[in-house]
Amino acid sequence: MPIVRDYAMQSIFAAAQSVVIVAGALLTAATPRMRGGPWLAVLVRDWGFLLLLIPAAWVLITLWLERHRSDWFTKRWTILSGILVLAALVLLMVQAFTQASLG
Repeated sequence: MPIVRDYAMQSIFAAAQSVVIVAGALLTAATPRMRGGPWLAVLVRDWGFLLLLIPAAWVLITLWLERHRSDWFTKRWTILSGILVLAALVLLMVQAFTQASLG
């Protein structure tokens, strides 16, 4: 079985996480009221691209765990952790956008 098929979940979740980061950073930066603003909104606006390291680290960690700790780290944990990371990123971006819009 090809390696791409074995790790399809990592690809799907990493792409979704990256889209959330890029969209959140762009929306936060494009908010018209954004002048100075709250620290989270400024951080996402100026340094949001560094958040792309989160999906990269998640992929590397889950690949390593699936290969070396397959007795307890299964695809189920990959999917669960991918959903949790995605949800955390969505909450972060919504919070940053809300602060930029209101602040």
